[in-house]
Amino acid sequence: MNWSKISLIIQREYMTRVRTKAFIITTLLMPVFILVLVGIPILMEKFVSDDDTKRMIYVVDETQVLLPRLVESTQDLYMMAPDGLSEDSLIQLVLSGNINGYMFLDAEHVSNNDKKIQVLTDGTGGIRFSTDIRSDVRNAIYEERISKAEVSEAVQNIIKNRATVNVTKLAEDGGSAGDSTALFFLGYALAFIIYISLFVYGSIVMRGVIEEKTSRIVEVITSSVKPFELMLGKVLGVGMVGLTQFGVWILGTIIITAVIVPLITGGSSTADPQMAQAMEVAQNEGFGMPVISAKVWIVFILNFFFGYLLYSSLFAAVGSAVESETDTQQLSLPITIPIIIAIILMPQVTSSPESSLAVISSLIPFLSPVLMTARVSVIDVPFWQIGLSYVLMTVTFLACIVLAGKIYRVGILMYGKKAGFKELFKWIRYS
Repeated sequence: MNWSKISLIIQREYMTRVRTKAFIITTLLMPVFILVLVGIPILMEKFVSDDDTKRMIYVVDETQVLLPRLVESTQDLYMMAPDGLSEDSLIQLVLSGNINGYMFLDAEHVSNNDKKIQVLTDGTGGIRFSTDIRSDVRNAIYEERISKAEVSEAVQNIIKNRATVNVTKLAEDGGSAGDSTALFFLGYALAFIIYISLFVYGSIVMRGVIEEKTSRIVEVITSSVKPFELMLGKVLGVGMVGLTQFGVWILGTIIITAVIVPLITGGSSTADPQMAQAMEVAQNEGFGMPVISAKVWIVFILNFFFGYLLYSSLFAAVGSAVESETDTQQLSLPITIPIIIAIILMPQVTSSPESSLAVISSLIPFLSPVLMTARVSVIDVPFWQIGLSYVLMTVTFLACIVLAGKIYRVGILMYGKKAGFKELFKWIRYS
């Protein structure tokens, strides 16, 4: 094996792709996309909280006690309906735009849990408006029921105030590594990124092989380079492209979370009070941003690289066996099934990362890139399990690349014939 020639192929594959407009645009747009995902909800919350639209709900309150409680919760929204107004008149007021809605409240709403409260509105305000009304009415009825039960104020406070329970992961330095639920979603997200990346970059290798084969460029290249060296160089070159993109995306994400997000929120001194209150509640409940340790990032990068090497060699073999991308579906199915199985198992693995299913499945080489990433994000996986997964992936990769190389050296120069699984087995047995 001539590593000098392989390095030239790696350099060619890498430089050819990183200089393209598609690579530059997608690499730079991903951090922008993350900024949009993070920034838009924050900005929307600011705009919604700044909404000064005056709305009015007429309340026909036969109890004489629920309306004051509603006014206490949202002073400018609820108003007593004028005496003598029929329901038809209230409907006309809503339809004409004079009021935004109305409701009838009676004693049975307090005493009977099964009696539904009907609030009719003009549809303005959206889901936030409806949610606020529903919450205010429920709280008013709850307060009245507590009051009628003649429960002491001390007992009322006990009923109202629920205990705050924070379930967080302990970091190695003794601090908090983040809420367990947040870590669950972190593991799911990182594993899903690897899942998508294996398809994307594996397909890039496969399309590159097909293009070189159909354009007959490969005939010129293989006159000076062995087919196996060509395949290995192509696989490693595209892998370096993927690592470059991941590096830029990770750096961009760090910059966004550390610098740009505080600028959007306006800093601690000028941030919107409601937003600050919501963030404080989230922190008190333990739902802060999880701490992504260096170990998680390292495992994430290594799992992508090992998984990419494993799958891209097989995708390259498929590309060499066909003459168009439409012919790859049948041959690609055995390759894609393990990745899909990993995604199917991921909810169970992230929910019970220390179970036998999680441990065994994360050590299976074809599932390990996705599932081990998910486990490491949620718990501290023993180093021997991480190391064993890399050993198994390396051995499997070497076995796959030998088999893929045998298919590649025959298929890359095969024209005018659509190869099936039977043909591929024959090519593997060729000496």
